[in-house]
Amino acid sequence: MNIIEIGLLISVGISLVLLLLFRLENKKGTRFGEKSRSTLDNTVSDTARSSKSAVRGFFRRILKQFPYFLFHSFLAIILKSIEYIEQGVKKMMHANGPRLQTPDNSQRSKNKLGEIAQHKQDVSLSDKEKKEHKDRALDGEIV
Repeated sequence: MNIIEIGLLISVGISLVLLLLFRLENKKGTRFGEKSRSTLDNTVSDTARSSKSAVRGFFRRILKQFPYFLFHSFLAIILKSIEYIEQGVKKMMHANGPRLQTPDNSQRSKNKLGEIAQHKQDVSLSDKEKKEHKDRALDGEIV
């Protein structure tokens, strides 16, 4: 026997016992265990009443929060749209990056060694300056 069959047998057994108890009570005209059953009935009634008010309050709060949920969903959709547009713009900038060189970048040499040679030529001393520098170094003015 599996658990479903055991549960079914227990349920049928309890139903039969209660059916026999209710018939016996109808014949006698009195309830069996009057005080405990009254207490149980009151407990069930109180639980049902409090559950009903809790469910009403729950749905009332849901209805109050629904506009905020809609607004939040709307803002989330806008945010996702902006992110999507931003990704597209970044892809376009990355794809078109080599084409968007500034005039300053286009005139610079592509070769690093060429840039170094040009700088060396720009800052080199003239022959007259070289001779003056050499003379001062031989005189001990430059250490």
